[in-house]
Amino acid sequence: MTGSPGRGGASGAEPFLLLRTRGESVEARGAPQCVLGRVLPDVEARGGRIVARWSWDGDTARVHNDRYGMCPLYYAASPGELALSPSVTTLLSLGVPSDLDEAALAVFVRLGFFIGEDTPFHAIRALPPDATFAWQRGRLHVEGAPTLPRAQRLSREAAIAGYIDLFRAAIRRQQVPDGDFAVPLSGGRDSRHILFELCRIGRPPRVAVTMRHFPPWPDEDAAVAGEVAGALGVPHVVIAQSEEQAAAEIAKNRITGFCADEHAWMLPLVEYLQGRVRYVYDGIGGDVLSAGLFLNDERVALAADGRFEDLAVALLRGREDSLARLLTPEWSRRLGHDVAVARLTRELSRYAEAANPVQAFYFWNRTRREIALAPYRILARAVEVISPYLDHDLYDFLASFPASLVSDHAFHTDTIHRAYPQYASLRFEERNAPPRWVPAHARRLGRDVTAFALRSSARRPGTRFLRRSFVLTRSIRAALDGRGEPLEQLEPVLVLYLLQLAAEKERPATCGFFRILLA
Repeated sequence: MTGSPGRGGASGAEPFLLLRTRGESVEARGAPQCVLGRVLPDVEARGGRIVARWSWDGDTARVHNDRYGMCPLYYAASPGELALSPSVTTLLSLGVPSDLDEAALAVFVRLGFFIGEDTPFHAIRALPPDATFAWQRGRLHVEGAPTLPRAQRLSREAAIAGYIDLFRAAIRRQQVPDGDFAVPLSGGRDSRHILFELCRIGRPPRVAVTMRHFPPWPDEDAAVAGEVAGALGVPHVVIAQSEEQAAAEIAKNRITGFCADEHAWMLPLVEYLQGRVRYVYDGIGGDVLSAGLFLNDERVALAADGRFEDLAVALLRGREDSLARLLTPEWSRRLGHDVAVARLTRELSRYAEAANPVQAFYFWNRTRREIALAPYRILARAVEVISPYLDHDLYDFLASFPASLVSDHAFHTDTIHRAYPQYASLRFEERNAPPRWVPAHARRLGRDVTAFALRSSARRPGTRFLRRSFVLTRSIRAALDGRGEPLEQLEPVLVLYLLQLAAEKERPATCGFFRILLA
C-alpha cells in the first residue's frame, strides 16, 4: 500500500497496522505495507526525500523513515502489541489509551510544539528521525537520533558563496515535471529564494499562491508576495481565508493529531491545490537554518556554557501569568513550570555537541514536530512536497555554522541579494506591523468559542482544563462588541485546543482492539 497522510484510500480512511501476539502466532489487522511522503523514484536520496514506511511480513514489522523524520508517523506499543499510523486520532479510535502526558503538555502550552518524540498521550510516540525500528513477536527495538554535523569555521563571504551554490544544486536535484507545480509564496525569504532560483533556471511554477491569514495577523504577505511574483512575471493567486476560524482550528487539531498550535490557516490551500498541480516546493527549514530564527545573545551564551536548565527557563519565559489565569488550579499544578523546565532541559542537552545548539534544538523539535505537519500532513493531502532546504548537502553545510555567523538575522537576506541582485529592491514582509482585528471576525470567533466551551463543559465537566468563568466572560465580550482585546487575553487557539483535547481524551474508541489487548 502506498499513500500520503490523510489519503489512505478512496474512503479517506487513514492507514494503520495493528499486531498482537497469540502464543506462537501473530494476529494482524490493517495495511501490511504502507509508504508515506515523497515516493518519486528518480530523486536522489541526498536530495532530501521525505518518507516514512512500514512493512509486515508475517514475522517482523519494520519501520523506516528518512534522516529528518519530518513525515509524521506514530506508534503505540505494549507487551505483545503494536499499533502504527500517521494519524494520532486513528490510533485513539482503535483503542490506544488516551491518558495524557502531562510533562509533554506542560512544554506544549508554553512553547506551542512538542519536543523529542512526545505527543499529548503517554501511549503514543512519534517515530524518531533516522529510525531503526523492528517489532518481532512482541519484542520492540526502536532507536533514532538527529544528524548533527561538525562545526566548521568559515568567513561570512565563503558561507554565502557556499549557500548560493548548494541551494542551486538542491533545486537541480529535485526537479519535477515542467508546469506541474506551484510555489506557496509568502512575504518572507524561504519561498522567495525558491522562486528566484526556479525562475533563474527557466522553470517557473504554474502559479505562486498566497494565503490570507486570520486576524489579527496584519496580512502583508499578499501584497509583498504579489510584488515578488509580478517582478518575475509569475501568475499569482491570493486565496481568501475561511470566516470560521474556530471550525478550522478544530479540524486542524484532528488532522495534526493535537501536535500543533499552528496551520489552521492552511486548510483552504489544500482545497485550491487539489487537482491543479501535483507538486509544491515548500521552504521548510530555511528560516531556522539560515535566518537566525530564535537566536539571541542570552540563549547562545547559555547553550555555549552548557547551562541547559537556565536555557530552558529562558525559552519558557513569559507564559506563567497568562496560563495561571487560563488554567484551573489543578491543571496549573499538573502542567506546572517546573515540570516543563525538567522535560525541556533533558531535550536541550541532546544538542550540546551541535555547532549551534539553539538552532539544532529548534530544527529537530519545532521544525520537525510542528512545522513539518504543514507540508507533510496538511499539504500532502493534495500534492507531493519538495523541500529544497532539506537537501542533505545543504543541511549539512548550514547546520555546521556557529551561531555567530547567522545570529545577526541578515545572513539569508544577504545571500538572496548576492545571488539575485536585480531583485534586491523588493521588500520583505514587516514582522513588527501592528495587529489588526476585524470586528466581524472577532464577533464570530467569540461566539463560536462561547458555544464550544458551553457544549464541552456541559458534556465533560470532569475533564475541564480551563477556568470556565475566565473563558466565557472574554469570549462573550468579544462576541458582543467585536473588540480584539478580550480575544488577546483569552488566547482562543489554545482554548479551543484544550477544550477539544479534553473531549478527545474521553471519547469512546470506535474499535476496542487495543483496549481489549491491554485489559
